[in-house]
Amino acid sequence: MAEGFNFSPCVFNGQGVVEQSLYALGAVSKGSTSVGIVAADGVVIGTATRVSSPLMEPRGILHVAPIDAMIGMTYSGLSGDFHLLKKHARKGAQNIKLINGVPVEVKQLVHCLAFLMQEHTHSASARPFGASLLIAGWDKGVPQLYACSADGSYCPRKAFALGRNAAECTKLLEQRYTTKLKVEDAINAALWALKKGYEEEQKGPMPSDAIQMGIAYPEGFECVDIDIVDEFYADCV
Repeated sequence: MAEGFNFSPCVFNGQGVVEQSLYALGAVSKGSTSVGIVAADGVVIGTATRVSSPLMEPRGILHVAPIDAMIGMTYSGLSGDFHLLKKHARKGAQNIKLINGVPVEVKQLVHCLAFLMQEHTHSASARPFGASLLIAGWDKGVPQLYACSADGSYCPRKAFALGRNAAECTKLLEQRYTTKLKVEDAINAALWALKKGYEEEQKGPMPSDAIQMGIAYPEGFECVDIDIVDEFYADCV
């Protein structure tokens, strides 16, 4: 057990840090790498599941999920926490649509999730969620990508990475990002960053079945078919 481990998630240490939040972010940093990048005609999100055993079926672990017709998200961290956050996101999106009569905006949904996640950093009866999210969609005809951290903070992004080798993957995305990027190029950039990050961490080639992707188009969010992912990955440079 770590020295000085604090069991109360609502207590600051001597340096003004809520240590439970740091532990949650540590769980995120050990999770599978996830990336997101905004294109002119869509938002691409994707994850490379870390394959820890040759007997593992990586695509059996859900990493990219639709929230409503227009919004989808992926994550890095604990899969069980992601499933709970996904449930809250879908319920929140439905409630807002019923109350307002219009689909939820990306920023509204992100705000609701961030509030829930932040609430768990100072509730004595709960622990912080051990998952951070990348949420993609469209608001008023503009593509949106938000990073929502396990500590409850959130921020709009043009490109971002979570999980293992997140800093390096974010730099790789920055090298490929332009304001005129198209979806096909964004997919290639996302795969390139995932491949580099995965292979640096695992010291071996990234299998194509480790990859899951989703794209938020102006018409709606869709999870990318496995065959299409494999086709893009075969051409990834």
